[in-house]
Amino acid sequence: MLLQLWAWERMPRIRPTVLFPAAQADNFPRGGRWAGERTTRYVPSHVVSLFRDALTKMGADEFIWEPYSTDLIAQLPAYCSAGQHIWRSVVPLIYWEVVEFNFPQRVLRQFGLFQPIPASVDTDTDKKLHSLGRSGRSGKDWVQYHSHWVQYWERRAQSVVSGYRSDPLIPLDEYIVWYQNITVRYIAPPVSRQAVDDTHRPDGGQFDYLVNY
Repeated sequence: MLLQLWAWERMPRIRPTVLFPAAQADNFPRGGRWAGERTTRYVPSHVVSLFRDALTKMGADEFIWEPYSTDLIAQLPAYCSAGQHIWRSVVPLIYWEVVEFNFPQRVLRQFGLFQPIPASVDTDTDKKLHSLGRSGRSGKDWVQYHSHWVQYWERRAQSVVSGYRSDPLIPLDEYIVWYQNITVRYIAPPVSRQAVDDTHRPDGGQFDYLVNY
């Protein structure tokens, strides 16, 4: 659900249209604005090939990096911005046995900051942590077990990533070259032209291929 709301806020190509907004109380969360009656008539829905086609066709100016403006945040309930001072902290997020790192230095444009080529991260640690589970560990003291990561979290105020504003949010050429070498460039295969129905034939792959080559 959180991932879906994240995508709707930032990608107009795949977001539904809210026909009748839900009634909102004073402490209504931002995500609640999608709770009203919606229609997906003009966007892909439940068909993977259509989603891939829409994402492939999406231009750089169609992604909303900062959907939550300063004015909007000021209007939200206080609990929504209670931890704003550590939103850019490089820290482990801990919930019982689960430990997941927050790496804001890899998505600085979401904070309106210039994005350099990020340094690599320790994925071996992630693999070891992901192998943990609560099965057979009833009564486990996870605070003690994860004491190393808890101490890391307690230093969160000292691990805030800094940066400088970038407006517009245009990356440097060397970042584009780096990104193209490590990413999946074609979400929709260039050779795929199978029609979904009588009204839509995915062509994002061919379009992207022709533009680049």
